[in-house]
Amino acid sequence: MASSELRIANDGFYYDKDSLVGKQVDSLFREHGYYFKNVEGLRFCKARAFNDERVRNVIEVLLGDCSLGLYKSYGASDYNYSILNRTTESRTVLLVQLWSSGSRVKFYSGSHLHVLNGEAALTGLLTTPSRELSRTEITEVTVGMQEGGYSIVDGRTRFRIMQGRAVMLAFVAPNELVHWAKMELPKLPELQREVQDIHMDSSKIGVNFEFVEREPAT
Repeated sequence: MASSELRIANDGFYYDKDSLVGKQVDSLFREHGYYFKNVEGLRFCKARAFNDERVRNVIEVLLGDCSLGLYKSYGASDYNYSILNRTTESRTVLLVQLWSSGSRVKFYSGSHLHVLNGEAALTGLLTTPSRELSRTEITEVTVGMQEGGYSIVDGRTRFRIMQGRAVMLAFVAPNELVHWAKMELPKLPELQREVQDIHMDSSKIGVNFEFVEREPAT
């Protein structure tokens, strides 16, 4: 395993500070707000996850066959978030976080190895009380992304966005994906072409979109 893959296996997360990622995230928010279900949003997703070998290789090695199941943005809050609780020893979700400049995030290293009481939140994520994370085997690691960057996180790892915001993409193994709703996109030719282009980038990573006639929910 590469160092990034070992970090995810042992600590539950890996990160790298990258000013180019930060600039692109800043530009996406500035020009399109929180709505990414457009050509520019799909191209950003493709460039930063499917075309970036630093990210794609980790996903392919640690998950194998999988699909993009979540594509949303989240800002600072007082909640400790995760995608999943630990219900199995198998890794089924990797969360790619693309950070704006001026971001700061707290990761709970080792939390992916523990059964924790995460509950569903209105954000679509799980929240875990801080008292659940006060264990000697779980360590708080705070990372400043002054110029932006990215992180790849086990879906069971807890984290808190302290400053800034992140675009998040969840890649999901087939046995977990059956429990996820498809992401909706407007049925427009230009979006269908972009999704087809994404499909061609990896033989192992797909996308869980469906095209609808009505305007999809954000």
